[in-house]
Amino acid sequence: MHEGWQAVEVDDVDGVFTRLVASWARERAWRSPEPQVPDGAAWAAPGVQQPSTGLSPAVVQAQEAVAALSVVRPSGSPADVEALLRLSQQVAGLALRQLAEMDATGSHTQAGSPTAATWLRDTLHLSDVAARAQVRLAGALETDLPELGSLLRDGATTVEHARAAVAGTRGLDPQLVHDSDEAICALVQETDPATVRAQLRERAEALNPELSRDAERRAHARRGLTLDSLGDSGFTLGGSLGVEDGTVVLHALDLQVATDRTDGDQRSLRQRRADVLVQWAREAAAQRGGGAVREDLRTTRAQVLLTCTPEQLEAAAGQVDEGMRVPAGGSYGPGALVSSEALRRLVCDASIALAVVPAAPAD
Repeated sequence: MHEGWQAVEVDDVDGVFTRLVASWARERAWRSPEPQVPDGAAWAAPGVQQPSTGLSPAVVQAQEAVAALSVVRPSGSPADVEALLRLSQQVAGLALRQLAEMDATGSHTQAGSPTAATWLRDTLHLSDVAARAQVRLAGALETDLPELGSLLRDGATTVEHARAAVAGTRGLDPQLVHDSDEAICALVQETDPATVRAQLRERAEALNPELSRDAERRAHARRGLTLDSLGDSGFTLGGSLGVEDGTVVLHALDLQVATDRTDGDQRSLRQRRADVLVQWAREAAAQRGGGAVREDLRTTRAQVLLTCTPEQLEAAAGQVDEGMRVPAGGSYGPGALVSSEALRRLVCDASIALAVVPAAPAD
């Protein structure tokens, strides 16, 4: 462990990280630039000092401090939990500032990455969308909302609040956003991220109505519903709709929920909405699918063709006469096997056609 941390009590969370931040600030102040500026073949920005490729002493100390804390038995103290959560936001703010610096200087090329987003994606195994969003956030906190970035690094707000503020001011004149930095800092300390984004977006669209129309067009272009199978556990339904379309769907669902509700109904609102959606699907299948829909079967009526020889039919009849269950199981479509239980469910409500074929002649 670094000498400067040997005398620190690891149970003192605030003390450890206070010294960590102070040490980081001192290190930033006295660290001299690299003495050698490489040529353009080795460095993507000739004339700009090449950043160091190794860990700075302050980051090494931070790693050691976290390692020391990781072996301490959790206290469960609300004070410790709050301190650690705020410190996590501070560290995230510091990382975003470093990311913005890396993007501005092009030091990601030292690792062979053409962009900072590519480097971030490959390093942390993020999606392209998430990596680009992180880089945009880092840049916005450095250029458009520097006071908000400082507030984040001080632990007085969260990354989610910062992300909401950046999203809420997207599309506005950068100078206008910069001039509103102080007011935005006050807002993020008073309410939750969703409210921050909504209030800023409302004001932005009042200043520039075209932003609202652009948002509507983007929402409409992103519309879609997904229904993913979880196997025996069921399905998950998700997706995205524009404001108007989503409002229509929600209103229709809630109207049907209110109509169908009876006294003593113990279902939650989510469950009742789900039941209404399934009911609509059943009615649509019954009207357009050409067959009845059984409530217990949860599917349209099947058309089942039984093919057998006279001998097989006679043997099956004999088993039924003797009170024996005919062994269930069979094939579906081009011959894919289905379970006996699935076959019983299909046949139970099916329209059945029997085809008796002659037995193959004996050799």
